[in-house]
Amino acid sequence: MKLNNRGGVALEQQIKYKKELVAGDAIFIKTKILQIEEKKFRFVHEMYNIETNEMVAETEILGLFIDTRLRKACKFPEDVVQKAKKQFLI
Repeated sequence: MKLNNRGGVALEQQIKYKKELVAGDAIFIKTKILQIEEKKFRFVHEMYNIETNEMVAETEILGLFIDTRLRKACKFPEDVVQKAKKQFLI
Protein backbone atom coordinates (compact mmCIF):
# COMPACT_ATOMS: atom_id res chain seq x y z
CA MET A 1 0.00 0.00 0.00
CA LYS A 2 2.94 2.33 0.52
CA LEU A 3 3.75 2.09 -3.18
CA ASN A 4 0.40 3.57 -4.17
CA ASN A 5 0.13 6.06 -1.29
CA ARG A 6 -2.61 4.21 0.56
CA GLY A 7 -2.92 3.27 4.20
CA GLY A 8 -5.14 3.02 7.22
CA VAL A 9 -5.75 5.36 10.13
CA ALA A 10 -7.52 4.63 13.41
CA LEU A 11 -10.60 6.75 14.08
CA GLU A 12 -11.67 5.10 17.32
CA GLN A 13 -10.25 2.47 19.65
CA GLN A 14 -11.88 0.82 22.64
CA ILE A 15 -9.83 -1.35 25.01
CA LYS A 16 -11.26 -3.79 27.55
CA TYR A 17 -8.92 -5.26 30.15
CA LYS A 18 -10.31 -8.55 31.44
CA LYS A 19 -7.54 -10.28 33.45
CA GLU A 20 -4.24 -9.17 34.92
CA LEU A 21 -0.90 -10.05 33.33
CA VAL A 22 2.44 -9.76 35.06
CA ALA A 23 5.91 -9.28 33.62
CA GLY A 24 7.03 -12.50 31.95
CA ASP A 25 3.55 -13.84 31.12
CA ALA A 26 3.46 -15.24 27.60
CA ILE A 27 0.58 -14.16 25.37
CA PHE A 28 -0.80 -14.68 21.90
CA ILE A 29 -3.07 -12.39 19.89
CA LYS A 30 -5.93 -13.24 17.53
CA THR A 31 -7.12 -10.63 15.03
CA LYS A 32 -10.55 -10.70 13.44
CA ILE A 33 -11.96 -8.39 10.80
CA LEU A 34 -15.52 -7.56 11.84
CA GLN A 35 -16.50 -5.25 9.01
CA ILE A 36 -15.03 -3.91 5.79
CA GLU A 37 -16.85 -1.42 3.64
CA GLU A 38 -16.07 0.99 0.86
CA LYS A 39 -13.74 3.21 2.92
CA LYS A 40 -13.86 1.97 6.51
CA PHE A 41 -13.01 -1.16 8.44
CA ARG A 42 -13.53 -2.50 11.94
CA PHE A 43 -11.47 -5.21 13.57
CA VAL A 44 -10.69 -6.64 16.97
CA HIS A 45 -7.46 -7.84 18.59
CA GLU A 46 -7.94 -10.44 21.34
CA MET A 47 -5.02 -11.07 23.71
CA TYR A 48 -4.80 -14.45 25.45
CA ASN A 49 -2.62 -15.83 28.24
CA ILE A 50 -0.81 -18.85 26.75
CA GLU A 51 -0.80 -20.83 30.02
CA THR A 52 -4.50 -20.43 30.87
CA ASN A 53 -5.89 -19.77 27.36
CA GLU A 54 -8.00 -17.01 28.96
CA MET A 55 -8.69 -13.78 27.10
CA VAL A 56 -6.95 -11.04 29.07
CA ALA A 57 -7.67 -8.02 26.88
CA GLU A 58 -9.56 -6.99 23.80
CA THR A 59 -9.34 -3.90 21.63
CA GLU A 60 -11.77 -2.96 18.88
CA ILE A 61 -10.64 -0.48 16.27
CA LEU A 62 -12.59 1.52 13.70
CA GLY A 63 -10.37 2.62 10.87
CA LEU A 64 -10.47 4.53 7.63
CA PHE A 65 -8.64 3.76 4.37
CA ILE A 66 -6.91 6.89 3.09
CA ASP A 67 -4.76 8.33 0.35
CA THR A 68 -1.64 9.11 2.40
CA ARG A 69 -0.54 11.87 0.06
CA LEU A 70 -3.87 13.73 -0.03
CA ARG A 71 -4.78 12.75 3.57
CA LYS A 72 -8.35 11.99 2.45
CA ALA A 73 -10.53 8.89 2.63
CA CYS A 74 -10.54 6.68 -0.45
CA LYS A 75 -12.12 3.42 -1.52
CA PHE A 76 -10.54 0.04 -0.84
CA PRO A 77 -9.68 -1.84 -4.04
CA GLU A 78 -12.58 -4.26 -4.68
CA ASP A 79 -10.25 -7.29 -4.65
CA VAL A 80 -9.10 -6.38 -1.12
CA VAL A 81 -12.70 -6.14 0.09
CA GLN A 82 -13.63 -9.47 -1.47
CA LYS A 83 -10.53 -11.27 -0.11
CA ALA A 84 -11.17 -9.93 3.41
CA LYS A 85 -14.81 -10.96 3.30
CA LYS A 86 -13.94 -14.43 2.07
CA GLN A 87 -11.04 -15.03 4.49
CA PHE A 88 -12.83 -13.68 7.56
CA LEU A 89 -16.33 -14.88 6.59
CA ILE A 90 -17.96 -11.47 6.92
